[in-house]
Amino acid sequence: MNARYLAAALLAVALTSLAVSIALLQRISEVSRELVELEKALREAEALREQFLEELRRLEEQVAHQEQPAASGRSTAEPGGVKAVVYILPSRACTPLWRERYGDRIYFYAHANLSEYRGVMEEDFEAISLVYNTVIIVVPADDTPLYFSNLKVVDELASRHGLRVLWAIFPKWKYGAEEDYLEPGTRMNRLVLQVMDYLS
Repeated sequence: MNARYLAAALLAVALTSLAVSIALLQRISEVSRELVELEKALREAEALREQFLEELRRLEEQVAHQEQPAASGRSTAEPGGVKAVVYILPSRACTPLWRERYGDRIYFYAHANLSEYRGVMEEDFEAISLVYNTVIIVVPADDTPLYFSNLKVVDELASRHGLRVLWAIFPKWKYGAEEDYLEPGTRMNRLVLQVMDYLS
């Protein structure tokens, strides 16, 4: 009788182990598929970046033929004129992860550490400066030390390549309804004014 109970117990343990193993295999398979999708997205992002840089090089050649050659990576815009382009975020950082985690790519400037992306931003700004003299940066309104540090990094790298920065602040909803930024005295209004004061 004891042998039967022991055999039944061992069988139950074996079945449980089998079920756990199957569940783990399924999860591993899911993770593997997710990694494949992520690698695909990264390849697509890199391909888009290369297309962007190639287009900028083509535009640079056109400008060089029509006007005067670009010098030292500086903008070909007329003095005092504005040739601007919207810069969303470093092209190599544009992954599905940001859409899934934050829902909006502009939160990159609030939650990522831009010091880790200096290299790719340098490449982007160097290419942009061949054609444009201004970058439009769209950011949310925030008040963390990381956020202000990120804004400083962007300004520093843009200046290094002779680019002016036009900041476009989309307040979002950290301290209330987004439209409250127009209402004097609201937390959202004070937040936006704080960011504007820092950037001025």
